[in-house]
Amino acid sequence: MDACRQEVDGEESEMVKKESVAELVSRLVQGTTYEMLDAAEAIGRTGEKGVRAVAPILKSGDRESRWRAAVALERIGGPAVETLVTAARDEDFLVRVPAIWALEQIGDTRAVEPLIAELNDKDIKVRKAAVEALGKIGDIRAIQPLLGCAHPPLSERMIEERQLCEAAQNILDQMCRNDVKPLVAALKDNNWSVSSMATKMLDKQGCETLSGEDRAWYLAAKQDWAQCAALGCIAIEPLRTALVLRKEEGAATALAEIQDPRSVEILLAGLMEHYDWFYV
Repeated sequence: MDACRQEVDGEESEMVKKESVAELVSRLVQGTTYEMLDAAEAIGRTGEKGVRAVAPILKSGDRESRWRAAVALERIGGPAVETLVTAARDEDFLVRVPAIWALEQIGDTRAVEPLIAELNDKDIKVRKAAVEALGKIGDIRAIQPLLGCAHPPLSERMIEERQLCEAAQNILDQMCRNDVKPLVAALKDNNWSVSSMATKMLDKQGCETLSGEDRAWYLAAKQDWAQCAALGCIAIEPLRTALVLRKEEGAATALAEIQDPRSVEILLAGLMEHYDWFYV
């Protein structure tokens, strides 16, 4: 009898919990701002049940409801990350933006790679939200992708693009203030926009401490071929990369000045493969 009674009590308790979450969701969506915030805090303590109840509201046609759902999911925290990551990939940017905001507030590193992918989103608002989220999380995996976003736009009229660029630069300043190693690593990136922006950030942070091969990569990324050649053999690989991958003819001249057998091999290979543009 007691066992049966406990089972009934458990079922009734579960019903109360379900009704309670439903009521909280109703207040979340329909209540005043203060009621919404109270409901979001309470939903934050319901874990996975709260996630299941609130997640569909992220796809609501009503802007206010979407953002209220994002607030509640942010309060839930870790258990909501996977749901928010999925929403951040939604076909509708009006769903992606509040989902990314919630991931920013939670700060879970599981969101880093998905957020990096959003830096290539076609919508500027999504890209800007992703930049800000990655800055808040502060994971070094984001540094090279953020460097790619930090180049100023070609036109002064591209105001939103310029704001995105400035936001990325400010975040990079903060992330690399005490450690330039990620920027040095970015000098080796095959994407010129990444490596060249890394040199600009290093100039701001102070590149005086760079020496040896690190300095060679720095000078090659800055296209300072004369100083790069003056470093001798340690500059061969940075110059080879500039020549072969970025087709920088100045790198060929620098390699010729080094007069090392390895540089000669690189030049001969380049001459045979790219005879139409390659001159020394």
